[in-house]
Amino acid sequence: MFRLPLVTFVILSFAATAPAVAQQQAPPPSHQAVELETIDAVDENFLHRAAVGGLAEMSLGRLAASHATQTDIKKFGATLSNERGKLNDRLLELAAQEGWELPDDIDADHRAKIDAVANKDGLEFNAVFADVVVESARTAVALFRETAQESRAPAVREFAREALPMLERHLRMAQALKQEVAGR
Repeated sequence: MFRLPLVTFVILSFAATAPAVAQQQAPPPSHQAVELETIDAVDENFLHRAAVGGLAEMSLGRLAASHATQTDIKKFGATLSNERGKLNDRLLELAAQEGWELPDDIDADHRAKIDAVANKDGLEFNAVFADVVVESARTAVALFRETAQESRAPAVREFAREALPMLERHLRMAQALKQEVAGR
């Protein structure tokens, strides 16, 4: 029978299993790069959705300021258009700093909602506007809240945090207008 000294056996055993252990402990080199690209894509998606939503709310606000029959809705429309315009300007600055391009037009879904409002008159305009703007404001608040909590890009996270109080105020104002319109 062939006998190996114990020390030789331990060394050979370790040498045979070391590559397998090393492979289990070290992630593949490309893992971190893929994860960073995904994070960037998530933030870029936020910037895209925030820009399109902002453009849509600016358009809705301009429509309300010019077509609504109630003074409160006209004032809210002007405020919405003005404040979302300023927020979109800040968003453009942030995107430029990060090297991302933002859309400069509204997508088909938002365009259909704006057209639905634009095609109404009088009290019906007020009611449809209130419905659409509440839905839009809820979507914006949810998007910005999620980004403020979960973005891994500090500049994007801070932008969302700073914008959130204004967007929440818009939602409260829109909900109050919707209740007022429903009561008439």
